[in-house]
Amino acid sequence: MLAALLWRQVAWPAGCQAQVTAVQAERSGLLLEFSAPAGCPGRAQVLDEIASLVRADRHGGSGRLLAQASVERRAARHFELHVVLTREGARDERSVPAESCAAAAHAVALLVALVLDPQLMSAAPSPPPTAASVRAAPRERPGARPTLELGAALSLDSAVSPQVAVGPALQAGVGWGRLHLALRGRYLLPSSARHDGPSGLFDASFTLADGSLSACHLWASQSLALGPCLAVEAGRLAGRATGLSPSTDGSALWMAVAAAAQGRGRLASWSWLFAELGAEYGLRRPRFEVGGIGLAHQPAALSLIASFGALFMLQ
Repeated sequence: MLAALLWRQVAWPAGCQAQVTAVQAERSGLLLEFSAPAGCPGRAQVLDEIASLVRADRHGGSGRLLAQASVERRAARHFELHVVLTREGARDERSVPAESCAAAAHAVALLVALVLDPQLMSAAPSPPPTAASVRAAPRERPGARPTLELGAALSLDSAVSPQVAVGPALQAGVGWGRLHLALRGRYLLPSSARHDGPSGLFDASFTLADGSLSACHLWASQSLALGPCLAVEAGRLAGRATGLSPSTDGSALWMAVAAAAQGRGRLASWSWLFAELGAEYGLRRPRFEVGGIGLAHQPAALSLIASFGALFMLQ
């Protein structure tokens, strides 16, 4: 039935004149609490549209109606409306996606009007569905448009260096529905191990600077997302031996493939926290040897990886 009313008034009325004031609306049994981001229609405009939909002599039911509505921006062009309607102890709570703030405010007015005047349900018949409207429906879902995703994280790797290596990572990607592609660059800080040399102990330390391309398939709700990810990685693994005379250093190409599980939790409409846990398999594992001593380090074939960070969405 709500679709029928939306069909009859598909846009927020521009410059409509209020039939009752906010005070008159409250005296007639309606208390409206409404909050929305800057630039959205205000409480007075919502009351004006309710008055344009409902005649004062057709208020249905008894008792005062408390309507509490809030609009939250989920992305650049998507909003989420949360409405709680309370009358004589009966409570109706719902969330409605909207493609504009004006549409969200319009939906508040329609929901309240339907409670105040139940006859509105039969006032306008629903138009018959058409093939064009059915085909267009999937394009109206929130998240159907591509979203730019920028992120920063703390990365851990258990086997590229002699000890667990930690370092910062930055990424940029795009999300389209459930598919999320990302380019990530990371730098693992020096990790070292001590070895016996011909003239005593020496330290061998290693750093890694690499980049990766990943693809994730995430199932998402309003506040959580979870799914698998695959990635290919390549970079430069550098080593340095100190405590020898002279000190030696070198670097070599390192490559791997990785699989992980990623989880996300929403902080706000434009930001998420995320965590990844998985494993990587080395495709190219360079050997670092010290002359006269032998092997100082070679990355393990299989290692555990983890990342913890934040993502920022732009649309």
